[in-house]
Amino acid sequence: MSAEDQLVMLHRIMHASELNNLGVSDLNSGNVEMGAKYFASSVELLKGMPGIPLSPTGTRDLSRRPCVNSNSSKISNCRSTFQREDYDEGMDVYSRVMSTGISNNSKNDQDSLEPHHVLAVALFNQGICHGKQRMEKEAHNLFYESLSLWQSGRYYNSECQRHGIIAAMHNIGRIEYRNGLYHDAISTYTRALEFCEKPKMGRQQFVLARAATLNCLSVLYFHIPKADAGRALAFCRMSLDAYRSVHGPAAVTLEIACVLNNIGRILFLREEFKTAIPVYTEALSMRCRLLGEDHMDVGATIFNIAQTSHALRNFDQALTFYNKFLAIARGHLGNNHRDIVATIKNIAEVHQDLGNPKEAKFLYEQALETGKDCLESCHQEVAGILNKLGNLMYEQGNFDGALEAYVNELDIERACLGDSHANVAITYTNIGQIYKRRKDFPKALVMYTQAINIQQKYMKEPNADAAATLSSIAYIYSQTRRLTDAFNLYQEVLWIQRESIGEKSLEVSSTLTSIGLVLFKMDRHELAVESFNESLKIRREILGPDSKDLAVCLFNLATVHLDRGDDAKALEYYTQTLAVEQRAAKLNHREVAVVLKHMGQIHQKNANLEGGLRHYHEAVDVLKQADVKDNEEIANLLILIGSVHLQYGHAKDVVTTCSEALRYFRLSGKDVSEFHLFGFNFYSLSKMHPKCSAAA
Repeated sequence: MSAEDQLVMLHRIMHASELNNLGVSDLNSGNVEMGAKYFASSVELLKGMPGIPLSPTGTRDLSRRPCVNSNSSKISNCRSTFQREDYDEGMDVYSRVMSTGISNNSKNDQDSLEPHHVLAVALFNQGICHGKQRMEKEAHNLFYESLSLWQSGRYYNSECQRHGIIAAMHNIGRIEYRNGLYHDAISTYTRALEFCEKPKMGRQQFVLARAATLNCLSVLYFHIPKADAGRALAFCRMSLDAYRSVHGPAAVTLEIACVLNNIGRILFLREEFKTAIPVYTEALSMRCRLLGEDHMDVGATIFNIAQTSHALRNFDQALTFYNKFLAIARGHLGNNHRDIVATIKNIAEVHQDLGNPKEAKFLYEQALETGKDCLESCHQEVAGILNKLGNLMYEQGNFDGALEAYVNELDIERACLGDSHANVAITYTNIGQIYKRRKDFPKALVMYTQAINIQQKYMKEPNADAAATLSSIAYIYSQTRRLTDAFNLYQEVLWIQRESIGEKSLEVSSTLTSIGLVLFKMDRHELAVESFNESLKIRREILGPDSKDLAVCLFNLATVHLDRGDDAKALEYYTQTLAVEQRAAKLNHREVAVVLKHMGQIHQKNANLEGGLRHYHEAVDVLKQADVKDNEEIANLLILIGSVHLQYGHAKDVVTTCSEALRYFRLSGKDVSEFHLFGFNFYSLSKMHPKCSAAA
């Protein structure tokens, strides 16, 4: 090349550099459109120059991976898959545009004027512009082009090119992350990390690049569909160590604050809530100091503290921090924003946990109304609010309201997620649960069948959710006397549970109890006893000898022996049941009364009238102490007491006890015509023997 040609090329490079730097100035001033034009002009000047390829050559490192073209089905220009940008996760460390660094003819400037480098910078900046304009596919390709040029330039080991390579890799990975291509992004950031750790990368700049890359890998492992919290935490801690090795152990920087916030999120995911709080507090202190108390990143950490406090059941602190977040977020986002909706929903959950159903319902409805205003009509956040509202109404016994909420949730989820999504299956089971509670077993069976069809379609291995749905179907079979079907299905549930969660679990114990009940109904008493005993053994091993949950198994064993006519064995197990229930921290008065009643009946049957009378009286006393009295059951027990007095021949006690029984029967709100005494209709007796006339 002649000296004249070299001079022309140099001027061309200089002009391209100038255009690039003008674009940087415009973009930094917020004029994205004008910046993009300058970058495009710079690229046009340089493309086709001698020695510069028109497209990536694919000869080094990441260029082995084919560029994504405009027909790619992987990178989308659709907004719906983007990760949230309102808060800093540390993924945008290299999202600023670059200048070419031209000043005088120093050695570094000569390196900067290498045409591959200038074109790579302009392409990189063009990619940043396209990313801001939501042109993801184009940006992705531009970053690959810039990467290929930096890797193929003459000054491959120069500092500016190494920085460019890392920046391009980060932006490629960031686009993949924003589009939900987590494993592609992990591969990209892993190669960036390997590049940062090359022998010539020891300078502080590249230690910081390594720290940033480690944090990005942590974010990815946190967000993948099956989060790898262990690996995410390890990367985050290495990132923190790297930052502090440069800035110092007591340094206060935004990067360190961001990593601390990310560590807190991972600890929350691992349910290490108490450990997460001080980490979030440190991050909050740094962000407040560096950004001011009204910044959205400050708000993000405040929200995280609220969420963690809620998980710790520190409800007052949770409400305080949720309201602090709302104050910040409303100033930046207004009232009609997804994050406002989500926070109102969370506050409603706190009130629900506090036992304030009216306040919770009001807030859920407020969140629902706001969500419908600011989100699409079939948005998952709206479906989530309907789910919470349905759960609240179900807890309150408002099954009509719960059913309406769940059905509306189902319509949204099917429209948003398709007919076969896991969330759709969950909503089918919720609807099925309402029908099951109402004993509308045909409709419940339809819902559970829809759910299990979805769960089994995507179940690659034994799954606890599928087991729970199959268990509900088996219960319906049991209640509708399809006992063989129920038994076979419970056996399948048992196999799934043992494969997925192990031999010794409360879920396995519960299924063994259900199998025992089915066998009892089939008059297979010996097998029922075996099943109940196996369930009891598991519960004792897991919960200890004093757990109230043992009472269910003991009661069932007593009932089987009673049905077999083995009164002594039945009485033994009822006595054990009573001892467990009376040791319970929260006494269930009705359950204790039922056991005492059965014990009394056994004593009465075996002519131990004193024992029968004692247990009946104890049962009545227990029910009278309950917060909500079961007046009808008290009446029934008083009738049994009267029957013992009748056997004794104590006529006066019979009359007194039965009169009291009638009083409680009336208090229960029942029709007196339904009151029976020793096999007689009490109302009929009163007609046969009318009240005496008043004394003359």
